[in-house]
Amino acid sequence: MGEKTFQEHCNICVNPEVLNRIEEKWWGVFNRPISLRISYFLARYTKITPNQVTALNMIVPLGGFLIVLPGYWGIAFYIAVFEIWAVLDCVDGELARSTNKTSQYGPYLDSIGHYISYVGLFIPIALKAYLETDQVLILIMGFVLAILVILASVAQQMKTVILYKTKIFKNVLSEKTDSLVLKAYRFLVGTLEVAVIVTIILLLSMNASSLVREIIWLGFFSVYIALFLISFFYHIIKAKDQLKD
Repeated sequence: MGEKTFQEHCNICVNPEVLNRIEEKWWGVFNRPISLRISYFLARYTKITPNQVTALNMIVPLGGFLIVLPGYWGIAFYIAVFEIWAVLDCVDGELARSTNKTSQYGPYLDSIGHYISYVGLFIPIALKAYLETDQVLILIMGFVLAILVILASVAQQMKTVILYKTKIFKNVLSEKTDSLVLKAYRFLVGTLEVAVIVTIILLLSMNASSLVREIIWLGFFSVYIALFLISFFYHIIKAKDQLKD
């Protein structure tokens, strides 16, 4: 990295393109002050590569299964796991930009890491809900949702590649960023956002009856399955339409 100051490191890592990302509008406020200091330390004092950080972050979401622990401990570990994941998700990109150590495998590793995060996000919730309600349907819905989220993400990436190759990616991206609907959608389906929503649900329903919890979790999984079904077909249709053009 040389002798970059912390401020120079920040200017390189958090450029206008990064700041324009939708998710940066809210959790960047909380996570960037932490992630920038971590990436600065790694860049200046270690030989750790961005891909190594990404690989580490593939393991972190599996800690989401700690949610099955009883009482407040499971909830605390669950939200902590995905806060750590969100911070490290910033660190690998910052480290790559600051050290200029980009890799052709980096985006693929990052995508795999996101897929694993969805497994660690939704399946533990379903397992927790099943243990609370003995409702097998909820467990099945959790597995279906995890698979559906991965399919929707793959479809989105496919559409993005097509848009990029047609050289209209920047215009589409700027339109997306200004879309209130998209911002609302991303707030509902982002990894850390879902973890926060789940935490709130668990805290509010802690003393509720088994029937009430069953209704809440069936509703939760039904809503998210519907959201990701819409997302999957939306991206597939958009990609198909762009190929026709």
